[in-house]
Amino acid sequence: MEGVIILKNFKTKWRPFVLINDRQYRYRYNQNRELTIPFKSDNNDVHIIIRRDYELRGASAILNFILSFLFSVFGLFNPLYDLKAVFLDVNINAVLAKEEGNKIILDFDKKKRKVLVSSNINAVVFKNEFKIGKLAKATSILSLLWQIFAWITIIIIVIYSLINLFTSNIV
Repeated sequence: MEGVIILKNFKTKWRPFVLINDRQYRYRYNQNRELTIPFKSDNNDVHIIIRRDYELRGASAILNFILSFLFSVFGLFNPLYDLKAVFLDVNINAVLAKEEGNKIILDFDKKKRKVLVSSNINAVVFKNEFKIGKLAKATSILSLLWQIFAWITIIIIVIYSLINLFTSNIV
């Protein structure tokens, strides 16, 4: 049995973790910039888990950020964090109807903070969480301010060192 999952209105930075029958699947972009996940299953019953967890959450988030910041040469090789801090957890059980053409469409409604599920097969949604973590959002803003402060400090130190280097050679 074959099928496809289409994720609409899904930000590209979110990078979801997709499990279908306890097997991880990768996604691709189609011509409409939607994430598509083609899958194959041996049986008719399919359990789908789509999860997106934010990396800057938890008690040790600041410590993890500072360590990765230092090891990435003051954030030069560290990716920028998404300031929205969106958590996503969707669990769906579906019964595939035919060999091909099974389609599940997940539309992300940011205003209602909900995932709308439509399909041409029998699909039951067990869990539908789409929320913004306030602590994680504050942590990501704090990490951005830390990066800006560190870079300004590094630039000031380099300029001060260059000024001292050239003024000491003149005298």
